Amino acid sequence: MTAVTTIDHVRKQLQVLQPEFAPLLPENVKPEQFSRVVLTALQNDPELLKADQRSLFSACMKAAEDQMLPDGDRAALVAFKGKVTYMRMMRGLIEKIYETGLVDDIDIGIVRQGDAFELQQGTNPNLHHAPKIPSASDAAVIGVYTVMHLNSGRPSFHFMETAEINKIRDGYGNTSDWSPWTKRWEAMAGKTVLRQHCKTKSLRGHFKHLFADHDQFFETGRDHVEVNPQQQQKGIENAKTIIGEISNA
Repeated sequence: MTAVTTIDHVRKQLQVLQPEFAPLLPENVKPEQFSRVVLTALQNDPELLKADQRSLFSACMKAAEDQMLPDGDRAALVAFKGKVTYMRMMRGLIEKIYETGLVDDIDIGIVRQGDAFELQQGTNPNLHHAPKIPSASDAAVIGVYTVMHLNSGRPSFHFMETAEINKIRDGYGNTSDWSPWTKRWEAMAGKTVLRQHCKTKSLRGHFKHLFADHDQFFETGRDHVEVNPQQQQKGIENAKTIIGEISNA
């Protein structure tokens, strides 16, 4: 296999994997459609074709398991450190939280220097943010917060200073030119705060099943997805075998 994988080669391997995608995808998404979306992603980002081939097909399987199309809207395939990783985009993460039925609305805010911002903790917690008008989009970011409006009628919020967010970023070595942190800091910061919010004491019981052990791309659980467990496991095991054969071809 050459250092750069060709689109035609990937197209053929995706056809081989389509029977394994089928039982994992939602009913309204056909394996052929899923494969077309993957091929479009590869054409839009040639770096994906240069990455490790086994990781490419593994990332495709994770996207299928998560019932997400990696179209760059709700989820994406990202080339990172020579491998392809499946990553939920912010919209995909929020949709998964909505699917729990526990949240009516989610707000994500970026606090910039010059904004009126007040954070109150204790027995009467409150968060107040009034962005400066006109907006100073180039002003330094002070921090990022998320607000969840629970269907119980109780709002829940979480705020992180920029230094806290960057500490998490730097802890995973995400400062290279190919890192999504370099290209989309605000989006990645929002994901960081959202995930940390879901780990807080007030929400941990509700969302424990939603987020698995975290890596730089916030892999999450899929308890809410209705897939036949035996069929799902068989498909995953078959796909692992096929992916192994493909990577050794």
